[in-house]
Amino acid sequence: MAMSEQDSRDFWYSVISRTMSDGPLSVDKLLESGEEVPRPEASGLLIRHVGEIKGQIADWRASFDNDERGFHAVEYSDRYDCHLDNKDPLKDPLGHLVEDSPGTLALAVGLGLLAAGATVYALTRKKNG
Repeated sequence: MAMSEQDSRDFWYSVISRTMSDGPLSVDKLLESGEEVPRPEASGLLIRHVGEIKGQIADWRASFDNDERGFHAVEYSDRYDCHLDNKDPLKDPLGHLVEDSPGTLALAVGLGLLAAGATVYALTRKKNG
């Protein structure tokens, strides 16, 4: 039997609360009872978003009032790896990149510089050629 929207909300609220109090945790997609964990979007708490590519199926996020942190669930075929980001990317995208995902920021800056260099090169060749 599928969980109700309220049951789904309660389940994911519990996961978020445990993550906030205990730190990162992994949630199996199957409960000990054999029942499937409710889909994040069914809770009304989480939205589909993006994250660093790690072989996941999807990324899910939740924001909190009066808190700069954000909840992040990375979905794999068998589990959700859950943690808190120090900076919620839904509220502070640049702060999130700097503090929680500096590798992504470095890659974005590098790609931007590469694109700018290619543009300058193309314009120079066109002008001189």
